[in-house]
Amino acid sequence: MDIILTDLFKQEFQAKLGIREKLVHKAITTPDFQDIVELDELVLGFFVTREVKPEGETYLLVCTRRKDSTWFVDSAFIILPDLVSDVGSLEPLALLQGLAQRCGLVIRVGRQLNKFIFRELITTKGWNDDPAKLVEVINPSEHSFVQSMHIRIEPKDDSYVADVALAYCIDTDEYLAWLSGNELAGKSDNKPTVEVAPQLNGTLTPRDAITPSGTLEFKSNYSQIGGDHAGILFRLSSKMYSLEIGFTRKHFYIARNDQRLEWLLEPVARPAGNVHCFAMWEPAQLSLLILDETFHEVVSETLDPEAGTHEVERRRKTLITPVTIPPNSLLEWAREESIAPVTAYESAESFYENVISSIQSIVDKVSSIGMHNAFWDITYDGQKIVSRKPKRETDIHPTIHGLLFDIAIAKNFLITPEYAVAGGQLDFLVSGALSTGDIVSTCIEFKHAHSSDYLNGLLKQLPAYMHANGSDSGIYCVMYFKGPYFTRPEEYDLEGLKFFLVMQGREAGLSDIRIIMMDFSHQTPPSKL
Repeated sequence: MDIILTDLFKQEFQAKLGIREKLVHKAITTPDFQDIVELDELVLGFFVTREVKPEGETYLLVCTRRKDSTWFVDSAFIILPDLVSDVGSLEPLALLQGLAQRCGLVIRVGRQLNKFIFRELITTKGWNDDPAKLVEVINPSEHSFVQSMHIRIEPKDDSYVADVALAYCIDTDEYLAWLSGNELAGKSDNKPTVEVAPQLNGTLTPRDAITPSGTLEFKSNYSQIGGDHAGILFRLSSKMYSLEIGFTRKHFYIARNDQRLEWLLEPVARPAGNVHCFAMWEPAQLSLLILDETFHEVVSETLDPEAGTHEVERRRKTLITPVTIPPNSLLEWAREESIAPVTAYESAESFYENVISSIQSIVDKVSSIGMHNAFWDITYDGQKIVSRKPKRETDIHPTIHGLLFDIAIAKNFLITPEYAVAGGQLDFLVSGALSTGDIVSTCIEFKHAHSSDYLNGLLKQLPAYMHANGSDSGIYCVMYFKGPYFTRPEEYDLEGLKFFLVMQGREAGLSDIRIIMMDFSHQTPPSKL
């Protein structure tokens, strides 16, 4: 077996990180852990070895390609123990994915955005006629980076298919800052300021604003928006990222970094009565939507099942923007905030916001460390997976409880699972103490998106539990599995289902229930495939 260090390795890893050739040879010839991936003619090897130093233990992750009997070493990363702890594994591909999540740049393949793509076919229909433009590294800060892209693009009918064996891109500025113990730009320098209008307290968290895609929605009387009621509804501002939503005297607006979209209030068909407002953002677009009372009249007057969708699109205004992803440092800040100790809460709204943020952290954990399989029943035939089915709701509850356990200690929550109330069992009751000595609680219900009674759970079941328990707030968590291995619910994608549930909840007057979508559809870590 021959081992050859490529020029890329010598320039980026040997010269800059001081990674010794002897240690690379040790990792490949006598690894502590290894993953060998064979994809047609492409053979990739990933090796991990421990290195014990006086200042502590570190790990070396070596990434190679094999041709005949020769391993070509393209990259090698020093891995610190905190990443191993976060990932919960020393398996090389799991560590590589964890590193990409922490220090990686977002890669766009067609319309898909991700930091780590492994063994995936991506159809790029309708995206671009030029295959050379189908793949892009999103690097707005113009940092240095190293990338590994094993992608084959082939035409298929009127589109292209990107066969992605492996794709990731490590921001070397961010990576070197992590190794030296300093987050890029400094956590203190990039700590955001957050402003929330009083009417939104307890229902919108800072974590909402640091996701690549999100929605702020609220219902109001037309007389309470614009004009003398102009002002900021929500603003998150940091050194590298900002998001602001509000009203001027004449406009509803959303602004992200230097991109701004406005909606003139005067053309609203009926400038009176209730209005339902939505401000939405995705990596490549901003959108505004205002539904006044004429929306429901138009929909109710037709038998066309698509009338609601057509009316929504007619009343939506969209601005296409450069691809914009919140920086990793904001996610690290949110994670720290989610475990910052709290003894007592100043208000019920503050308690509710902390409970919402804690539930949102579950989605972050599942995505960042690749633990989707914990929510699936997987059947194996030897090493081959023969079937995947979503776990039953009740079988998922202990996993949810476990993910909240440490947060509950830090936040001084009392979490009671399967709480008996109103002739049934509430999935979770979370209680906390106010500084006044009073006890407040939030009712939490989990439901599969493909359940036959997911709407009943929101409109009847959870409100009944809240009423019986005397709780003023609730959280409805919708677990979504639709993807490559599961086709339900057939009528909605994730965002479409959330929009439908929000509309239904608002029409029923359920302004005290927060809907959280939990996407468990992806398969990770890749070493388990």
